[in-house]
Amino acid sequence: MSHYGAIRDWKRNALFGATALGLVFSQSAYAQVESSPSAEEASGEEDATTRLGQVVVTAQRREETAQDVPVSLTAVSGAELEAKAVTDLDTLSQGIVGISYDNTSIATPELYIRGIGTNRRDIGSDPSSAVYVDDIYQPRFSNVLSGLVDLERVEVLRGPQGTLFGRNTIGGAISATTAAPSDEFEGRVYGTLGNKETVAAGGSISGPFSDRVRARLSAGYSDEEGFMFDDVSGKDNGVRSVTVRGKVEFDITDNLLFRLGANYTDTNQGGTFLHTANTPLFVVGPFVDQASTLDGDRYHGDYSLPGENDIQHQQVDARLIWDADAVTVTAISSWIGFEQTATQDLDATPFDIITYEGVTDTDTYSAELRIASNDGGSASFGDRLSWVAGLYYFNDKGDEGATFTTGTDSIVSFLAANPTQMPPFNPGTLRKADQTNQSTDMTSVAVYGQATLSLTDQLSLTLGARYTEDDRDFVHDSINGLPGVPLPAVPASFTRVGNLQSDSFDPKIGLEYRPADDLMFYASYSEGFKSGAVQSTATTIQIAERVAEPETVKAYEVGMKSEFFDNRLRFNIAAFQNEFEGLQVRRVVVFPGGFSSAVIENAANSTIKGLEIESSAVVTPEFQLNASYAYLDASYDSYVVDAAAGIDFTGNDLVRTPHHRFNVDAVYTKDVQDAELQLRLAYNYTGEFYFQPANLPRDLEESHGLISASARYTLANGTTSILLWGRNLGDEEYRTYSNQLDQQVTEGWSAKRTFGVTVSQKF
Repeated sequence: MSHYGAIRDWKRNALFGATALGLVFSQSAYAQVESSPSAEEASGEEDATTRLGQVVVTAQRREETAQDVPVSLTAVSGAELEAKAVTDLDTLSQGIVGISYDNTSIATPELYIRGIGTNRRDIGSDPSSAVYVDDIYQPRFSNVLSGLVDLERVEVLRGPQGTLFGRNTIGGAISATTAAPSDEFEGRVYGTLGNKETVAAGGSISGPFSDRVRARLSAGYSDEEGFMFDDVSGKDNGVRSVTVRGKVEFDITDNLLFRLGANYTDTNQGGTFLHTANTPLFVVGPFVDQASTLDGDRYHGDYSLPGENDIQHQQVDARLIWDADAVTVTAISSWIGFEQTATQDLDATPFDIITYEGVTDTDTYSAELRIASNDGGSASFGDRLSWVAGLYYFNDKGDEGATFTTGTDSIVSFLAANPTQMPPFNPGTLRKADQTNQSTDMTSVAVYGQATLSLTDQLSLTLGARYTEDDRDFVHDSINGLPGVPLPAVPASFTRVGNLQSDSFDPKIGLEYRPADDLMFYASYSEGFKSGAVQSTATTIQIAERVAEPETVKAYEVGMKSEFFDNRLRFNIAAFQNEFEGLQVRRVVVFPGGFSSAVIENAANSTIKGLEIESSAVVTPEFQLNASYAYLDASYDSYVVDAAAGIDFTGNDLVRTPHHRFNVDAVYTKDVQDAELQLRLAYNYTGEFYFQPANLPRDLEESHGLISASARYTLANGTTSILLWGRNLGDEEYRTYSNQLDQQVTEGWSAKRTFGVTVSQKF
């Protein structure tokens, strides 16, 4: 046995032994609370564990607790994220109702909030639900939260976010705030070992250089074996990620702060393997044994190309914050560099049929000037008015190319060798590489603002608005790699140059009523806008000429936020209805001649209705129970695809919109002499949903539930902790991806049971 194999077996045996002792389990249910609030948050001499904690957020561009914000919001503190070993969007989303995130490969993330999202990851369109890091909009968030080990908090906002955020977003937003440099020296290091060859390590260090200069440096590394395997090459779809982040703050004056931040993330996935659910694509019947490729093993396969995904994400941002008596002025500028290379065996067989290679290279610049009133300042008029206004500039330019290579086992090669298609047939000998290239230059400018006026001590009125102008230049340049052979992917070479412009005025109005300090009712109406989109992999001039018009939404929401029994019980509820016009949908279209392509188009009108409930209770000083539930009714009001062919999706469910989701999270905390033991058990349920708008039986994913748990032991020093965790303990298998190209259906499957141990030391 090799030295590496001995270490691997030792790790597995050690972790199995820990599991047998009952010290596994992780958690993935999240409430709007910190399960172990500090003593300062309790009044008098009462033990802090008898009250629910609060998370301070900046959803309205000022510091306030999540319970004070009259919008549907879930906030998770950095302490809670550390306790749960959360370092990516996938784990974060599992316990938050109203949000869905899947990433069968790191190159293809799909984020949906309240049923609105995008399964496009290209430079020709914008995501419907957005991700922000330190107020910076992330146009491509494939790996942006991978390996983030030094977060202060994460806020999940549902519904249109235009009157408060720089870049408009129509479905919702995930806003991650990384920790700022500290006034005193502090740090943390951690290490993780787990099954699937999981190894992770990281930490942060922060402190002052002088009375006016502070800095913070954080880094993280993770390496995990995947669950999908290529039996030919021996590769798996495991992910390795390295992240480095730094911040420096300068107090130029007592009320003027300059902050410079930078981060670099490199994420690599060893392969992208999909399971073939039916007949392979473009297969040559006389020469390829189709049955041999359909062995039914979801997690193992034979592939002609193992594939690989590699992503580099870089960000540099600078901001000036002037805290005057009346207002706070914030100026932010940023640059994001994004590079991605992805290769994949599209037919998911050992035969040389069709492979894909994609390359993306983009540069994104943004600038924002924001002015907000200060509580107690003269611009608040005796704290009767709070307001924020801003100007925003955004430019995103890049190149994206895709190469589709059809090989010697494909029908393309067969037809090239047999142009008359008459016997005797001969095997194919040619390989054909078709290319689709796209360049875009997207510029957006906007002005936005929101103000809340206290009409009485209990009743407040909120008015907001946003005006946006978007301008997108684009060039499609596609090449037939073997002239004379018209079949996939590009029948004939072409070049298409175009421009897409759009603008929108989006208002917001809201009412907030507080009959008591711990009780708030709110109602709001807002409108949202998403700019038009162009096709990414345009394989024909007809596809390149198809554009998606802007989509708009009218969003209605009513809600209640409440706390009872001296902050021992929290109950929040929100009901909403979102009416979309011109909803942009990605759909696979089969064109004359038998070839197909994924296009983005407007799906007429859609209505989404829903109800969300989040609750937390301190049952005893040692036991806390969190529960949440979401109901979603999302369908196409009108979506006639092809009237002549009788293709009509009207009444169908929107993609990835389960009718029911609920989470239950139980936390038991016990003092053991001077140390602390915390046990957590969580169950997350997702109802059935469809992957495609056609709502065919093969598109339906069955409901599934995930069990996770953890045991965390914090030593008496309060700075050393040992966390034993596990996810998907029931070893549930469910699809995270399903797509059709021509007549072939390929699927991606979930991760299985994972468990491990994380040791953390703070100083």
